[in-house]
Amino acid sequence: SASSRRQVLVLGSGYDTRCLRYGKQPFLDFYCVDLPSVASNSQKIIDRYMSEIPSDSSEPKQPTFIDFNLNDVFNKNESILHVVSKSGFVADGSIPTMIICEAVLFYLIPDAAQKITTELFQLSSSSSSSRYCFTDNLSKVGVTPGGGPGGPPQVVARTRCESWLKGNNKELIEHDSIWGGAIHFVGAKERIIIEDATSASF
Repeated sequence: SASSRRQVLVLGSGYDTRCLRYGKQPFLDFYCVDLPSVASNSQKIIDRYMSEIPSDSSEPKQPTFIDFNLNDVFNKNESILHVVSKSGFVADGSIPTMIICEAVLFYLIPDAAQKITTELFQLSSSSSSSRYCFTDNLSKVGVTPGGGPGGPPQVVARTRCESWLKGNNKELIEHDSIWGGAIHFVGAKERIIIEDATSASF
């Protein structure tokens, strides 16, 4: 049913095989975004894999490959949500969604990285069902590496990442970092704000 649908958006998907490993789960759709040449080659690899599955075995669902240069969100004033929604991605936050961004942002120009993350963070504006996974350098979205008065690099990296997410109404649920905070491993979700009843005016 439509209410059971779930989706995963993989940015800079390359030759990632999650779409095959989890493709047999019911009502789960994968959308894989990368440069046209990479998306085309990935599609060919998946097609070949599918053709070699024995006829008596269940097949994973075909992922949707979207050929798109992520820098074009800035260079050509494109909208990442508009681009992926044209291929069936539900961009209104109405169904559970996982956004995966691994080793992608440091290849982008800063303006593109900032625009993409800001727009994707708007997915959950009316729902708490979206989750975000970053394994990336976050300096282009303002999370600088290195330590400081707040402590050693790993501690400061978490604090800076948490502040960035909070500014986008997201809650940090998992975090680690390496190389002095140059690379972050982040799990995040929608930040739920519960109003303090004692501060409400009557």
